[in-house]
Amino acid sequence: KDPSLPVDELIRNYFDFIINKEYRLADGTFARNRPQHNTLWLDDMFMGIPAVAQMSYYDKEQKDKYLAEAVRQFLQFADRMFIPEKGLYRHGWVESSSDHPAFCWARANGWAMLTACELLDVLPEDYPQRAKVMEYFRAHVRGVTALQSGEGLWHQLLDRNDWKLPLLQYMYTVWHTPSIKDGLTPLLTDRLLIWDGMP
Repeated sequence: KDPSLPVDELIRNYFDFIINKEYRLADGTFARNRPQHNTLWLDDMFMGIPAVAQMSYYDKEQKDKYLAEAVRQFLQFADRMFIPEKGLYRHGWVESSSDHPAFCWARANGWAMLTACELLDVLPEDYPQRAKVMEYFRAHVRGVTALQSGEGLWHQLLDRNDWKLPLLQYMYTVWHTPSIKDGLTPLLTDRLLIWDGMP
């Protein structure tokens, strides 16, 4: 916020890497080559997309470029990683595999939910693909809240109650709370249960 701070060059260098040098799949989706070639992790969804979306505020001359890239990345991740029948995201996706791992880690789903919130925060109401982003977001919130325990917490693997690690549930609850609270959803009951579950 202090215009005298010399951060412009650092920010532009950072975004030059994201936009021009970050490893990607053939269709341009942010990707990694570990643990296997051409894989996607939900962690990368949060580490890249919100920054690109926020860049639309920083560099107003290229606002449309950054919004388009952020939406494209979100939809390409979601198309591969969202499991509609569960309303959850798988943690990883491997291009060379026909049977992708479907571990629905709470932390990873928190990353995806926060990514959607960050993107929706900057997308204009009349943005052409906003409705599609919102559709994924609402389906995800329904999937996550359906698995919330009676105490207001979640399991480490959202859809596996045999993986209950109580000390870690609080961390996942912290992930989901701001997303649901600020995520344009009327699920008041779920929001109240979240607070009941906190120590």
